Amino acid sequence: MKDISNSVDDKLKIYASSQKVNIPDSYNLMVENRVDRCLKENVPAKYKIHKTVAAAVVVAIALVGTGGVYAAKNYIFDRMDSISDTEK
Repeated sequence: MKDISNSVDDKLKIYASSQKVNIPDSYNLMVENRVDRCLKENVPAKYKIHKTVAAAVVVAIALVGTGGVYAAKNYIFDRMDSISDTEK
């Protein structure tokens, strides 16, 4: 049963990859209009500050996390160097 479903899936993948998807010009125009509208709107300053703070918090968490991983890696390597071959 599984072989049949796999062959059907393979046939569908081949068929879907061979089909060309035409995106209407009206869709592209709608996307351009929404992007233009978003660029023209003024975002209040308080939201800009929140985004900056959020970005800073994410960066701080990433730095602390990578520092912890780096310290753990160094500890393990130092520990492995300090024990004898028979203990390893």
